[in-house]
Amino acid sequence: MERSGLSVQRFAKREGLDPERLYRWRRKLREQPPQLVEFALPATQSSLVEIALQSGLVVRFPETARLELIGALVKILKEQDPC
Repeated sequence: MERSGLSVQRFAKREGLDPERLYRWRRKLREQPPQLVEFALPATQSSLVEIALQSGLVVRFPETARLELIGALVKILKEQDPC
């Protein structure tokens, strides 16, 4: 949003979002930055597996991905408090 150069109101309208939600996200991220996990997909083509979390977030990864990495990623994402 900040990189767009638009006001919160204009950015929200352009993206079809609620401006108040953007304000909450921005405040929450400033108070507690999210944990980041590095997750690289292999260069080869493979089928993707999809996990849909209750928050609505969808995680896609190749079927050849290591299960412990996927488990760690999903655990961190589930612990994030949605706005």
